[in-house]
Amino acid sequence: MDFYEDLHPTIRHISVRHPDGSCRCNGTALEFNAHLFSQHIEQYLPPTGPVLTKRGQIAKRQPPKPKAQPHTWWKAQCSFRSLNPKGTVAELQARLRGHEKDPISKGNLELLERAKKEIKIKRDEATEIKWLHNMSAEEKMRTNPGRYLKEAFPSGDTGTGVLVIKCWHMSTIAPLAEDIGLECETVEAPINRDHFMPISEDLWVVVGQNKAIVAEKVRSISREAQRIKKEIRHEEEEQRRDEEAIEKKKQQDLKKALAKSKDWDATGSWKINCPYIEENWSREHWDEEELSLQIYQERTAKGAQMFAKFNFGVTTGVFRFERQRDDTKAKIAKPDTHANKKKRKRYDSEDEDNHEDNSSEEDGIDGEDDEERERSPTPEAFYFGSITQPSAKHQIWNYRWRGEETGEGVIELYSDKRLFKMKFFGPKVEKLEGTFGGDMFEDCTFTGVKVGVGGKVDIDISEEWSERNEGAYESARVGRWH
Repeated sequence: MDFYEDLHPTIRHISVRHPDGSCRCNGTALEFNAHLFSQHIEQYLPPTGPVLTKRGQIAKRQPPKPKAQPHTWWKAQCSFRSLNPKGTVAELQARLRGHEKDPISKGNLELLERAKKEIKIKRDEATEIKWLHNMSAEEKMRTNPGRYLKEAFPSGDTGTGVLVIKCWHMSTIAPLAEDIGLECETVEAPINRDHFMPISEDLWVVVGQNKAIVAEKVRSISREAQRIKKEIRHEEEEQRRDEEAIEKKKQQDLKKALAKSKDWDATGSWKINCPYIEENWSREHWDEEELSLQIYQERTAKGAQMFAKFNFGVTTGVFRFERQRDDTKAKIAKPDTHANKKKRKRYDSEDEDNHEDNSSEEDGIDGEDDEERERSPTPEAFYFGSITQPSAKHQIWNYRWRGEETGEGVIELYSDKRLFKMKFFGPKVEKLEGTFGGDMFEDCTFTGVKVGVGGKVDIDISEEWSERNEGAYESARVGRWH
């Protein structure tokens, strides 16, 4: 329901008696057969003859035909000017020639003034009926807040009632209340437990005749608001403790699984040495004093994952290790959600023409097998089955990486098309060797020594991975040039 209907329900026009027939008033103007008065009818009149040249010949270029108007429109323009509205269109047009600029006739203007008064009376009557019988308190406050307050608190009444107004600001209510001698205060609104947000506005306005009663109502609402807040904080704290307990159990389960399988624990902090990077780039261009790698293990519904975040001086990002080829107990992937399909769209398109790696070009790790280098580029390879950690049998692991250079933060686009290798030395897993490469530098080898064990997973690998995509690259590129 719009504001006009709130003020003047159902009455848009009234009929007006007129000798020419169908006439009505909309409150501001007369209408004949629903047509309004036009001051420029000459543009619709057909020409009386063709346009001639100076020599009296018919000109080649004639003005376009005027836009046609219905018969009732021509009748209406005659009625507005008090001309006879009967006849054909041609007769009406001929009758209007010479009267194109005539205003509305005096008789019609007098009729309009009487009609305006009549429609105002009818609208006022309809509005009053609606106010008394068909409007809620909220609608009354929206339509006429001053009148609503006066009727709610009649002059001379010493009642103890109060109104809690939820959709108005104090700056609007206070002047209206003061004019009729009412007290009013604001109070913070209670939170709606269903939506965890204020029920209406952040502040409510409490209005009444007795200051003490208004103040007590404000205190009551405030206590309720604080009680709900306290309950929500308590529930949030319980939820946080539950989440911490779940996370703790996950870590315990992971440790038990690792201990049971007698795998080597590669998780933790690693200090990295890469002669190629350290010799070709000055340390003043690096974010950190030393090259570093942090390896994580995580259990998911689709299987375990091993991944890492790295800082190799000139470039930073994340690694994702692929499962072993003989991991026959790896879980079969469940159907993807729509969101995951979008994230993995590029992988699917690369499945046929990017089934390759760079390890055949590298001699940094001994004992690599050519057949093992053929790895699936699909994301499913990132989920493990029964083989979740390096071991004496599985020292070498394939990985892919995504990241960006540390200068202007340019994303190394498509770096994850290539496979690289990492070899762990155990059983305490205190040393590793690996291959690495990208568009901005040559393929190289690196070594690492372990400087810290385990630790809570503090990155969302799916998010870190997906945020380094073509869209992010393009957005950053545009940002650098604008």
